[in-house]
Amino acid sequence: MYRVYLLDDDRVILEELRRNISWLDNGFEVVGSSHSPTIAMDEIAQLQPDLVVSDLKMEPFDGIELMQKLKEQGITPYFLMVSAYGSFENSRRFFLEGGYDYLLKPFDPQEVQLILDKLYKILSEASKGGASLNNYNPAFGDLLAYLQENYHLKHTLESLGKQFALSPNYICTLFSKHCDTTLTHYVTDLRMTAAKHEIEKGQQPLKAIASQCGYNDYRYFNRVFKEYCGVSPRNYKETGGGA
Repeated sequence: MYRVYLLDDDRVILEELRRNISWLDNGFEVVGSSHSPTIAMDEIAQLQPDLVVSDLKMEPFDGIELMQKLKEQGITPYFLMVSAYGSFENSRRFFLEGGYDYLLKPFDPQEVQLILDKLYKILSEASKGGASLNNYNPAFGDLLAYLQENYHLKHTLESLGKQFALSPNYICTLFSKHCDTTLTHYVTDLRMTAAKHEIEKGQQPLKAIASQCGYNDYRYFNRVFKEYCGVSPRNYKETGGGA
């Protein structure tokens, strides 16, 4: 599980960042937060998070200056900047300082979802592969079998924990240890595999396939599919399954 620190001088936004993003489902744990960049700088140095999600415009120094100050101390977590100001100059400064990604307020949880998925892959630095059920907690094996049959439904670590009598943190650890992934990524892999299979069969419209795989928002399905497969669903269909 990877560590996240949240920073925003607006306490309401800070609470939204904490509550409205499925951190644990994506393999991340919020280890600290602050509304003050001065406090945050000291706490980040102490906690050594893997990811800092920070507001841009703050006093006495902004999010990019915070990156610079931490870098001077040899502290270089990934930075996801959140800002209500989408100026080219701010974006340019951020990426020149080595920032990872940039979001505009009000942030879209689905956009954050895609970013966390990509970042988890980078942080894990592990090859993907099939998971063996050897040495699993039997309840976790049952959980995986359940997901393989019900990937189209919405799942969280909390809901699965209640269903299979496992703590959410323990499930997260088991996914990381045995599957080298997160709950969200595991379910998305199942959905994308099913989507590709249905597109290759050519018997249903793309929107129907998206809905069947658990995506009521076709535009979001299109973005996720393109991220995973390198082409849009329509192009995948037109090329006969990516051939």
